[in-house]
Amino acid sequence: MLDQNEGSLPLDTSDGQTNQDAAGSAPDDKQISALRSEAAKWRVQYREAEKTLKELQPLIEKAKADEEAQKSDIEKFAAKLSALENERDAFKSQADAEAKRNKLIVLAAKAGVPIDVVQFLDINQFNLEEEDDVVKALSALAHTKPVSTGKPANPGSPDGSAPTSEDDLKDWYYRKSGRNIFFGG
Repeated sequence: MLDQNEGSLPLDTSDGQTNQDAAGSAPDDKQISALRSEAAKWRVQYREAEKTLKELQPLIEKAKADEEAQKSDIEKFAAKLSALENERDAFKSQADAEAKRNKLIVLAAKAGVPIDVVQFLDINQFNLEEEDDVVKALSALAHTKPVSTGKPANPGSPDGSAPTSEDDLKDWYYRKSGRNIFFGG
């Protein structure tokens, strides 16, 4: 607010000249009362706007909270959707891997390869679209002659045979080591 003692600020009139004349006289009472009434009008409007703002403040805060809650719901649904899509993709890749494995097992059976050997094969090394090539490659792993003759092999014995009865095992063990069963051997 202007201090009445200052009077240093010139006030504009309608004709563009200042209220103060060359002698330094104060503005007339008519303009002062008009300015005071205008200031009072602005103060009243300010108080009404402030009152309206105070009344609307809870509604504004509630609207912001609702908007945040709605955003958080959307974010929750988006996160859940993303998790479900990842789970679906994992199941799909697992199903594809199982389908490839089953196809390799079928092709291995055509080639005569035992199922025990198939579990050690790398599926990605085979182009399963070219079935004939895969069967040819797997046929190299097929058994053409029996591996075992029916009796256990002992690579340590000169004739390749191993003792089969318990008495033969005891005799073989103690004879080789020079130990005697009666002397704590």
